[in-house]
Amino acid sequence: MKFSTVTILVVIFASTTATALAASVRIRMPKGPVRPDSYIVVLKSGTNMEDHIEGITRISTRSPGSEFLLTHRYEIPNGYSAHLTGASLAHILSCPEVAYVVADGITFTGHDLREVNERDVTERNDVAAKIGDNPVKRCGSGVDIYIPGAGVYRGHSCFGTDQVILGKIFGPYEDGYSGRDTYVAALAAGLGYGPATGAKVISLKVCDNYGMGYASNLVAALSWAYQRKFRYGHPSIILLPPNMVGDNYLDQVIQSLIDHGLHIVIGAGDRGVNAESLSPQHLAGVNTIGAIDNLCNFATFSNWGPAITASYLGVRVKSAWSDSNTDSMELSSTDGAAAGVAGLIATRLGQHDEEPAALTSDMIDHALPLVVKAPRDTPILRVVGW
Repeated sequence: MKFSTVTILVVIFASTTATALAASVRIRMPKGPVRPDSYIVVLKSGTNMEDHIEGITRISTRSPGSEFLLTHRYEIPNGYSAHLTGASLAHILSCPEVAYVVADGITFTGHDLREVNERDVTERNDVAAKIGDNPVKRCGSGVDIYIPGAGVYRGHSCFGTDQVILGKIFGPYEDGYSGRDTYVAALAAGLGYGPATGAKVISLKVCDNYGMGYASNLVAALSWAYQRKFRYGHPSIILLPPNMVGDNYLDQVIQSLIDHGLHIVIGAGDRGVNAESLSPQHLAGVNTIGAIDNLCNFATFSNWGPAITASYLGVRVKSAWSDSNTDSMELSSTDGAAAGVAGLIATRLGQHDEEPAALTSDMIDHALPLVVKAPRDTPILRVVGW
């Protein structure tokens, strides 16, 4: 029986389209906009990633109109990100070794650092307990604090020589920095601003200088931090931006980091909503930090709820800024509160390494409960006692 070339092409096209349609339910769509034709591909445990990539490359090479451009390889999770079209994507969607595929989300790693007025804190119903200066004297020597974002201004005078390191640039960006990253880095480890002045700050550039980037870059940075921790053996903290858009797959990545001994700290967020609805703030192993003022009033802009691990000073906090090597700014946010807690955790780890669960439990045990008005039984804890 003879078939025309047109008939054969129609059959092949129909078969490929049917395969792609049948498997398209495996593409997970994150919240918000996505990068066109860009995907994060997560492989099943035990899959040899290089063999898988080699197979997709062969298919792309011999398939006109098919594109396969690798952008990142990941160790956590076992997978990669790539620009994919045509037969390459269709084959990946039908591969038995593929656990799932996620469309590459557009993320904003910016912040809500801002000036606030007196109405932005709740009224107390007890005698105010002043936080005062941080009593911690230890400096966190030997500890690494990773800050993914637009970049930390390494030339600011509050940082010691080679204290801030450019870890790596993830994505099509040039070396740069932002006020936000400089501000939080100093609150964690800057002389005169943060407690962990002996800790190293590892700046991971995952977005442009305005804070816009892609989830694939963030996952690559987290995977790189994991690899670096085990290369050098340093106790490690990742200070995540609170406004990042998380999802189930990102929760899995962060949970893997916690399981492998990395400490995760993130601001609860600054929208006055329940942090339990946010990712990754809701994860049990994440240190989710709310904001209070210097009279221990809970900030009304701070997200609240049972997901909060502790609260810390986050209202009218002065820290370094990036306009000059001596610049500073007084701002308010849970981002700043989380940075202070990251510095406290670094001072603790500088004395002796601890697993994330044990350290968080100890932090809560040694914190001072505060009797304040706060939404929905939010745990209000002052981080002291170390």
